[in-house]
Amino acid sequence: MDTIYIKKIDKPQEKFKKIITFISQVFNIFRIEKCEKGIIYTIPYYEKLSSKEAKRVIKKISKKINKNINIVLSEKCIKDEELLNYINTEKIKFIDGRLLFSYLIEDILEYIAKIQEKDISKYCISILINEKIENNLELIIKLANMVKSINIITKNKNKLTRLEEKLYNEQGIAINITNNRKKSLLKSDIVLNIDYDEENLNRCTFKREQIVININKQCIIKSKTFAGLNINDYEIDIENTEKIKINDITEKFSQKYIYESIINKKETYNKIKSNIKEDGLKIKYLIGINSKITEKELKNIN
Repeated sequence: MDTIYIKKIDKPQEKFKKIITFISQVFNIFRIEKCEKGIIYTIPYYEKLSSKEAKRVIKKISKKINKNINIVLSEKCIKDEELLNYINTEKIKFIDGRLLFSYLIEDILEYIAKIQEKDISKYCISILINEKIENNLELIIKLANMVKSINIITKNKNKLTRLEEKLYNEQGIAINITNNRKKSLLKSDIVLNIDYDEENLNRCTFKREQIVININKQCIIKSKTFAGLNINDYEIDIENTEKIKINDITEKFSQKYIYESIINKKETYNKIKSNIKEDGLKIKYLIGINSKITEKELKNIN
């Protein structure tokens, strides 16, 4: 799959470069470079875009995009609200780290257990899932072998009945499949929200101090009694830096977005996990609503 990397120019310092930048902005001229992993589009703006500027930029980019192209945005582009608004308006899908998030759940649980100085096999986990059951069967099996107990809270119990029987008959592992959100969640140390949207998530009753990890999208827990950790994002470190190297502008892009763009979605779950381990990818830290979650905060939930 081809990849387009989109970044902004650096702020020009020399008079000549300022003139070139101004001309590029007037005529909406992009610098286009080929690299080993795809094509780099440099848009002629370094500050936040106005609504009009964002519209011009995205209209031009959208002509180059089809469903078989990955879009990776630089850190500055992701922080530009108007740019993101028009990307969403044009329904342009870009790499957001969520696919990689789904492959790092085991690593995240191990990261939390290490900080809390607990044996991961002692944790009780609840999984909130409705629509993405088939895509997460391998994950559920892996987690069932890692932790003390698993509650799967879903409106589609029938889709998991066969898995429940298989795990119990072949491995002696019992998982609890239910649609009773309150009872199951109050028994859990960690809640994995696979695909509940914010509205459905806020229909759940959580313990006052609990860890909730939102995999599919960012969600805010609005309950005034909730004083736990609502994890919405993450950052990684990677040993195999060559795997994510584009060229000298790599530092303008988040490692997780570049890595997600090279995941071969046709490979099996176990193969992708094997690649992640081989590349030395590790959780650097977790992110809450607006900021990095400290080790102290994780320990305090213990």
